[in-house]
Amino acid sequence: MKTRKSSLRDRAFVSFFSGAMGLDLGLEAAGLDPLAANEFDPVICETIRKNRPRLRLYGQDIRILTDEPRKPAGTH
Repeated sequence: MKTRKSSLRDRAFVSFFSGAMGLDLGLEAAGLDPLAANEFDPVICETIRKNRPRLRLYGQDIRILTDEPRKPAGTH
């Protein structure tokens, strides 16, 4: 079996509901790279910005981050 070389895309993640970024830190420790994060709470956003100034941070309500219409999971 041929092993495929891992690319950045294979190791990257986007964090939603980031909070204190505990899960994000665990994923980074496992070798994944954060591309962006989203957190709605402005106080937490400020903390993330201070701790991670280079991380793209969306301080938005997650419902506006997608163009997909809302539909039940598993339907097309």
